[in-house]
Amino acid sequence: MIRFIVVFNAPAFCLNLARRPDRRLQAWRRFRLERLEVVRVEAPDAAGVDEARGWRNKGARACAAGHRLAWRAARKRGTEAVLVFEDDVVLCRGFRQRLEELDLPEDWKMVYLGCTFRDVPEPVSPGLVRVRGRTWATHA
Repeated sequence: MIRFIVVFNAPAFCLNLARRPDRRLQAWRRFRLERLEVVRVEAPDAAGVDEARGWRNKGARACAAGHRLAWRAARKRGTEAVLVFEDDVVLCRGFRQRLEELDLPEDWKMVYLGCTFRDVPEPVSPGLVRVRGRTWATHA
């Protein structure tokens, strides 16, 4: 197992629509309370997307494109891990501490900090499960 604190120095990004400065302010208040340094990534707006191109809808396509932008920004920094938030994030009390105490399996690739499971997840350690199937409403 790897303590998440080992990779916690990873950059954190938050996707935010230019037309939603209210969400940005609210999210950054939450980040400050948890002592998280987060960089804003301007999220692609579904209003500017011509077609869904295989996605459920234009909003889902724009959201996925925003996550890819954050991942690319992390890759440019040369980091092995990244935290990506959306601007409607709700953090639990003690989020940072809980994150720092998280034990990850050696073969971890991605950690969803919140989601709805389609298949029953497999417990890996206290507070951590492995999901092999699909999830809905991934969020952090």
